[in-house]
Amino acid sequence: MDRSDPRHPAQAKLPRSRRWLLYVVFGFFVLVLGAYLIGTEVGSAALERQLADLREDGAALSLEELHDRQPVVPDAQNSVRVIVTFAPELQGLDRRDSRYKHLPFLARQSLPMWNEPWEAETVEAISAYVSTHGALIARIDEVHDLPTGRFDTNLSVYTSLDPAAGKADPRLFGEVRTAAKIEALAALHDSFQGRADSAVRRVETQLNLADPPARDLSLLGALVSCAIEHMAVLTTERLLASDTLSVTSLNDLEAAFRRILHRPTLERGLRGERLIAIGMIKEGMALAGKQAAPNRQQIPGILRALGGGWGEHQQAKVLEWYRPIIEAGDDYAQTLRAAREMDTEYGNTSAYFAMAKITVPSLSRAIELWGRRTGLVRSAIAALAVERYRLERGAWPESLAVLVPEHLPKVPLDPFDGQPLRYRRTDTGIIIYSIGEDGYDNEGYVEVAGKPGKQGPDIGFRLLDPELRGFRVVRPIDDAEGDAEGRNAD
Repeated sequence: MDRSDPRHPAQAKLPRSRRWLLYVVFGFFVLVLGAYLIGTEVGSAALERQLADLREDGAALSLEELHDRQPVVPDAQNSVRVIVTFAPELQGLDRRDSRYKHLPFLARQSLPMWNEPWEAETVEAISAYVSTHGALIARIDEVHDLPTGRFDTNLSVYTSLDPAAGKADPRLFGEVRTAAKIEALAALHDSFQGRADSAVRRVETQLNLADPPARDLSLLGALVSCAIEHMAVLTTERLLASDTLSVTSLNDLEAAFRRILHRPTLERGLRGERLIAIGMIKEGMALAGKQAAPNRQQIPGILRALGGGWGEHQQAKVLEWYRPIIEAGDDYAQTLRAAREMDTEYGNTSAYFAMAKITVPSLSRAIELWGRRTGLVRSAIAALAVERYRLERGAWPESLAVLVPEHLPKVPLDPFDGQPLRYRRTDTGIIIYSIGEDGYDNEGYVEVAGKPGKQGPDIGFRLLDPELRGFRVVRPIDDAEGDAEGRNAD
């Protein structure tokens, strides 16, 4: 058949609908190719700009580099070598265990209101626990002479996307926090027995236990240390509500609290989180690029198609988010503002930056918690100075400014507004406090009345008038012995 014949196959034409389908498919692949090329160029350029800024600032560009910059803790001074010996005994503790239901800190039982008596069941539970676990507490006490500690961590733990990696995490955060709770119980027990010096030593041990997580490269470590330090302040407040400490003990506690204020924990945690997010993005993109990756099918094909350029764009976005927060440095109020702005921008960021959003946590709440910790520790330092002044002069100072320079080098500042900590006289004593993250002065409202353990909007440290102090126990009204409020426990 002649090729010019319309019936020849060469002269046949595709239907118009099929031609349009081919055009659409071809156009789609052109768009994908263009997105790939543009994304690679834009992503690489954005990442290089961010990395250039980090190099100029002298910042670490990898977790390995950040890890190597941390101070070395000699084995002989490393508290972790002691922690690992008692950690296995702490792994089975469960707050829901009925045996511990009357224990504060370790279980769900709240401490009594600051100026109220202790319930007899709580006191008996604390005494029984301390007596039963004397050998364990003695080993935890060894941390008192080891004020520094650092976990030997494989850095892949931070960035691995393998769920099994978390189970092999050598950072014993849960066990360290449990040990600090047990020390708090032992300190309260010592206070009940009138052993104030021993109780103070246990508070110092609590603060030493906070050091290994404080040296971690993540915000999780920072928050664990924050929780332990908060517990140590609460323990100290209860000690001073029960008894009057010596000037030597007050000086020792103040020195211990001042030491933890100088730890660069939050900054280290933020810098570490930034690099952890970058590492997780790299890990995810490497996993997507492996033909034999077991969960490759879980990664959308379009993301695999975009390749390295898309991944680099994710990394650039992470660095962009973290930069103003870290640049705020020691200006806590600016750090918090930057974190809140980042959270807002995070919510408005398109789905294109999905992996960046997955790897970056909400930072503002973590930074608020750190601010509450800082305000509380500063309030404790000021309160210890106020107590020393009272012991020397026989009366409360009129203001914190009176303590400068004899008892305080300067009045500590509220981290949330940069103003001096507030000082108020109350019907039962005094309170030194920070206004908290809401930015309002609630006149020292640090604990919700009638709800023990429920924190108010302000954060502070309270001191009772000396005539109101003492260890008081109250039994339930239906107890056979009747109401024993005011009775001193043996």
